Amino acid sequence: MLRVILIAHDGCKNSLVDWAHFNRFTLSDCELIATQSTGQAIRAATGLKVRLLLSGPQGGDAQAGALIATGQADLVVFFWDPLASQPHDVDVKALIRLAIVHDIPIACNRTSADLLINGSYVRMAKYEAGLRSVPGAAIVGSVGRYRDFDIAFLPRQAQTKSRWLSIDQAMYDKRTLPTVELHVDTKKKKAHGRFQERRPGPGMRANRRQCARLSAPRAWASRGVRRV
Repeated sequence: MLRVILIAHDGCKNSLVDWAHFNRFTLSDCELIATQSTGQAIRAATGLKVRLLLSGPQGGDAQAGALIATGQADLVVFFWDPLASQPHDVDVKALIRLAIVHDIPIACNRTSADLLINGSYVRMAKYEAGLRSVPGAAIVGSVGRYRDFDIAFLPRQAQTKSRWLSIDQAMYDKRTLPTVELHVDTKKKKAHGRFQERRPGPGMRANRRQCARLSAPRAWASRGVRRV
């Protein structure tokens, strides 16, 4: 679940509340974190669950910065007022600096917030379950490549066989293999609960497929591996 921090200075609070209300359906799939007065206003306007931090001047911005620094935030929407001085200006600058240092997307006005919330970053974050190690035996098919392998998932064509041998050699040499993208069939998943539930990603052929970006020992299985 995407973790979104929402902060607004007093002069921009109504703008952020309006934005949150407009995007409430998208935000309902996210974990929302906000400074106190901003979070209370968003709760009242949208009915969404919001985790409250302290108010900005009392340390809320510093708490948000700590969440960014410790990897507990994925996106920041911070409507700050450039025309008003703030008693906690040091915390404001620190928060923005930490977002840049840790490469966390940050939107400081409505236009940039719209671009982020409706962009590919948010869409992919919803369907991505992170990196996992998957036993080779659990990979039983390949999206769009089913003619390349038999029922035992062995290569049928010489070109594929050559690729298989090169990857096998890489494993023998204990070289790190690249990640592959797996699609999990929720009806048949037997991964001991390691797969996280996700909505079907755009472009998937089967409605019951769920997407996870995983690290598989048998990376020769090609990108887009799926369970059937």
